[in-house]
Amino acid sequence: MALPDQDDSITTLSWGMPDELLAGSAALTLFNTHGSIERIWTKQLANPVKFARFSPDAELIASTGRYDRLLKIWRRVAFGSADQRFDYFYLPHPQAITGIHWRHPHKDQTTDNVLYTICADYKVRVWVPGEHHGVDGMHLWTEVDLLGSIEEGLVSQDKQSKKRFAFFIDNKHFTHAAERAMAQASPEEKSHGVALHHLIEVSNRSPEICVVLDDHGNMSAWGFENVGARVKKVTD
Repeated sequence: MALPDQDDSITTLSWGMPDELLAGSAALTLFNTHGSIERIWTKQLANPVKFARFSPDAELIASTGRYDRLLKIWRRVAFGSADQRFDYFYLPHPQAITGIHWRHPHKDQTTDNVLYTICADYKVRVWVPGEHHGVDGMHLWTEVDLLGSIEEGLVSQDKQSKKRFAFFIDNKHFTHAAERAMAQASPEEKSHGVALHHLIEVSNRSPEICVVLDDHGNMSAWGFENVGARVKKVTD
């Protein structure tokens, strides 16, 4: 694959529609890899890319540079290898963005694009489409305080830390894991296993899981339910 600048180096890759590959460097470059490799779209950027990820439906790209506070969402407005066009909008953050993750929906979930971002201000943010199915961009649905997620009062003094890390488990993977745990459980675990029953109870509520860790092995897990619902309950 040839980048627009031969001296450039690729920092991230993401698959889009079948046979589409997005390369992030000092530019965003989209290739059609079916048969001979064809460069079908490229956009030079102000800063080299740190993250560039296609949404599961390949309609949106989330990209940001190193230390950027602005997440750029590229929205595809024309399909077809002969005519690729994107417009864009920004999702502002108060500090540098350190991680992004597009939700990969379960077959029973809405196919709306949902984006999770991790920020250096110790917050995880959940972004969902606007009321007009993405035409008016995305808006903040909720946020999680990573520092407060591991309560200092529940951790011994020598195991407390201000460092936080987070990752996400999509519902389809969480559900599969819960079903596998049930299938492999012993008869005693199935009848008296408190942890297993709690796992199945959580799985039946179809959440996405946000796992928060520190560097001493302390962990908490948050379940997001009904993500994107117009009326958000406190229990979501």
